[in-house]
Amino acid sequence: MNSPKQWFLILLRIDWQEGYTLWFSGEGDGFEVVGGKVPTWRSANTALEYAAKQGYTVASEKPPIYALDQLMERVTSTWTLADRQSTLDAWNLFSDLATTVGNQAFLTLDRESQDVYNHLFYLCDAAPVRGTQAEPLSTDELDQLRKVVAAGLNLTREHFGKMQPA
Repeated sequence: MNSPKQWFLILLRIDWQEGYTLWFSGEGDGFEVVGGKVPTWRSANTALEYAAKQGYTVASEKPPIYALDQLMERVTSTWTLADRQSTLDAWNLFSDLATTVGNQAFLTLDRESQDVYNHLFYLCDAAPVRGTQAEPLSTDELDQLRKVVAAGLNLTREHFGKMQPA
């Protein structure tokens, strides 16, 4: 039995623009898509008005911010925990988007990169196994991560629509 969709507002920053969009969880995770694009709005209120017209109940929590503008620059060997966490969050966003729009190229890259994803996830774990020190990503893993990030950014640029007026 599928659980009902739960709707959330998120704030996305890419190419020095920002906008609100609707993400859901419940029967899988994904985004609202209209005409092959993920609609984005300049204001949270306008996005919420759209959601209400569609009959969606949006969670009242503060929207998370996905700041993708400098994501590629943050993927380095000396990055901070916050950089790693924002990269992991972005990867999850890219995977949800690829699933929503059926982008098989990204989904294949995602599957082929699961060892890197798992290593990154472990590096973000606030409570790693006691007495262990997580090894940093190797040069090869960082290269693979950069491929995923580049593909995810391109996917986002392709499928997120132009900002709707406030």
